[in-house]
This record gives sequence, C-alpha cells and structure tokens, in this order.
Amino acid sequence: SGQCSEHGEVDRTEVEQFDGSMQVRVCKKCQWNALHLAPAGSEAHRQAVARVQTERLNSALIGSGITPRFAGSTFDNYRVEGNQSAARALSVCKTYVDNFEDNWDAGRSLILTGNLGTGKTHLASGMVRAVITQHRASALIVSAAEIIRIFKSPMDRSVTYTDRDLLAELAGFDLVVIDEV
Repeated sequence: SGQCSEHGEVDRTEVEQFDGSMQVRVCKKCQWNALHLAPAGSEAHRQAVARVQTERLNSALIGSGITPRFAGSTFDNYRVEGNQSAARALSVCKTYVDNFEDNWDAGRSLILTGNLGTGKTHLASGMVRAVITQHRASALIVSAAEIIRIFKSPMDRSVTYTDRDLLAELAGFDLVVIDEV
C-alpha cells in the first residue's frame, strides 16, 4: 500500500521488468482518470498512455521466451571483432529486422547455422527483442526440444490441449525462433 496525494491510501502493485528490476505502478484511480477523463493530448493523458505502452512492451518481452542469460543480448553488444562471418550474420539479422514487415508479408524465414559458441542464440534473442520493440510485433524464441516435449504431452490423458492447439499458439506469433535445432 502507499499514499496518493489525490486518493489517500491506495494499493500499489509492483511489476517485474524484463531487466529483472521491479517497478511500482502509479495509483490505479489516477491512471484511470488520466486515460479516460483527462483531455486527450494533455500531459496527464500522454503520460498515462505512455505507461500503458511501456507495460505492454514489458509484457511482450517477458513473454518472448528470451532466457535470463540472453536478456541483455542486442545487436549493439554482439561482438564481431574482425570476424567476417560474424559481421555478415549481424548484418543479415539487422536487415531481416529492418525489413520485418516485408519479410512477414512474404513469409520469408531466416536460418542461422554455425558451430557452438558463434552467437546464434545471441543474434536470435536480439532479433526477437528488436522485432518486439521496433515493430510492436509478437515474437517468441523456443528450443526445438521444448516444442517436442510439449508435442508429446498430449499423449498423457491428463493434458487438456492437443498438438493442434500448440500449432495454433505458435502460428499466432508474428515471429517464432526455433533455437537449438
């Protein structure tokens, strides 16, 4: 609980952020008033809309499947250091994200191959993050082993979903990255 200058004692909730930190939400009544009663374009309305957009972005990133190990993986911190193959892979991934809408419309996919430790998951996580933040698209990174594990689960009679449900769920994302194939 906390104090609101306008509404007195209020319940405050904390929301985990993608970076692992916690953020305290503003007073729910103040947020509702700013969204629904404040004049559109006013500072209060603008801030309330920005908070909603930030929460949606945070939720999309948390739900993206990016593991804590790769939560900080971006194109900017991918190390190329004179490696032409790494530089080419980075360029291809950036171009794919920059042209994501055209790639999505065309049904174009991208396959990253290479030895262990070459940065494929770093680039893939960076792509997922960039597609979510730059294009406001839905994206998921999941291992092939996890997909197989979930596909096998409907064989257990206590499971309430089918393999078709899983396919429908995966098809609902704008970008699905299958890692560790």
